[in-house]
Amino acid sequence: MTALRSWEGFLFAVLILIYLVNAWNSPVFLTSGNQINMFQLSVEKIIVALVMTFVIINGEIDLSVASVMGLSACAFGWMFQQGVPAGGAVALALAIGFLCGAFNAFWIVGFGIPSLVVTLATMIAYRGFVRVLVEDRGIGNFPDWFDALGQKGLIGPVTLAILIFAVFAAIAVLILQRTAFGRKVYFIGANRAVAEYSGLDVRAVKARIFIASGVVSALAGLLFAARVGAVRGDIANGFELDIITMVLLGGVSIFGGGGHHVGHHPRDPDRAGPAQWHGACQYHRAYPDRRSGRASDPVSHGADDPRNRGAPDCEGSMKQPRLHLVKTLADPIGKKAVSELVVQRILDLVKTGHLSAGDKLPAERDLADQLDVSRPTVREALRALSILGVLEIRHGGGVYVTALNAEELLSPMDFFVSLNAQNMAELFDARIHFEPMLAGLAAERLTETALARLGTLVAAQVADPEDADLFHDTDVEFHKTILEASGNDFLSRFGKLLQLLGDQGRQAFQKRKSIRQQSVEDHQVILSALQAHDPAAAQRAMRQHMVNVRNALREVTGA
Repeated sequence: MTALRSWEGFLFAVLILIYLVNAWNSPVFLTSGNQINMFQLSVEKIIVALVMTFVIINGEIDLSVASVMGLSACAFGWMFQQGVPAGGAVALALAIGFLCGAFNAFWIVGFGIPSLVVTLATMIAYRGFVRVLVEDRGIGNFPDWFDALGQKGLIGPVTLAILIFAVFAAIAVLILQRTAFGRKVYFIGANRAVAEYSGLDVRAVKARIFIASGVVSALAGLLFAARVGAVRGDIANGFELDIITMVLLGGVSIFGGGGHHVGHHPRDPDRAGPAQWHGACQYHRAYPDRRSGRASDPVSHGADDPRNRGAPDCEGSMKQPRLHLVKTLADPIGKKAVSELVVQRILDLVKTGHLSAGDKLPAERDLADQLDVSRPTVREALRALSILGVLEIRHGGGVYVTALNAEELLSPMDFFVSLNAQNMAELFDARIHFEPMLAGLAAERLTETALARLGTLVAAQVADPEDADLFHDTDVEFHKTILEASGNDFLSRFGKLLQLLGDQGRQAFQKRKSIRQQSVEDHQVILSALQAHDPAAAQRAMRQHMVNVRNALREVTGA
């Protein structure tokens, strides 16, 4: 009975209803040939969804899978057209998938750049390579044996792609549920900091997952090319959203650490994904801590380390259980909650309709009392949601829910990333290259209203240099206004994400007056360039500002 009330039970009921309606309308719907044909039409996406499950459970995302599919398929077609034997072209196409996955892993693992940022960029880059290879042409006339692999059954009507899926599915379930590697995938996705503290080689696990994602995506692209018998530059375009949706509908948590290939079955509503915590505890018992040589215990070793908040307890409890959907804002979060949980609580209320566009939130003091958290925690969460566009903070007028679509709240990103000093410096390295470009665009497109807004923000910083909180709020608003003035909604959202990822760590060193003064001077130079509508000067000023901030961070943290 419990299973029927679960998310998987609901999906199963919807599936049965769809089958009944279609069977009623078509006498051939339930025939084996029709069922196999329907499965065959999406089997390539399903194969990639198997490895995407590992990626998302591990707390990452790979938006480049469809582009890798297209690149491998088109590379095969181009090489075959150039005279490369089809067998050799297949091997080279799979090697391209390996290189794509390794390239993603290089930036994500080697430099600590969020996977959302890296794979969003490579999604565009790999698709660009496809256009270079085939332009707008279609390539076909592949060998008969290659087309047969995708179009003819090997065992009755069952094609090679379906057989590969069956084998891969069995292997994926076995690895995820029955091996130490699978337990590591869960544990890292649930709490990366504790996993690193416990001695897990987090970088190696993530690298293997992204390389596997590249290879499997390349194989799926070849299977797709064999099924349709030709390739074009837009092959597999948009498949990444279908693949991620398959994984999430199956019950895998977008925040990582929960779910598996046959659905996610929480046994205890107060704990998120007991399977991963069990796996984590098994790992602690089986593997010694590299620092101490003793069995790892993230609760007893470094329990006061803020990186270990939310660590699993091997007796079956969690310091901070992940939130589930709630009906009232007043349902207490707990005294040890962090701003992430407040963010999630408010998002849950918006997504479920308990908070609607235009609703005003209670005052900061009342929110802190109702949620049983500190006021700084509430303030931090509200700032984050404001940066994301979920809330609008009207100075002196309260906090209001914006008219953001519910679908946008499901975007695959974690709102707070636990960044160490080194990663913070790397984050500002990324902003050094990104924000000057948007400042240049803003210089060409800024309206008088936006310029007046920027002038007001800088004037407030100059008038009260002692107020660190005021500086932080106006600093966030200053950069947000420039991003929005760039006129490109996509780039603006990307820039806001970079802002958000660095916001928590940035607050610490902004408390130094000397750093704030330097930033205010930088803002005045940027404002002058924007007022002159000089793109080159705006780019130079913004770049110098980002360099100054990064250098200040390194000076404070020693990173």
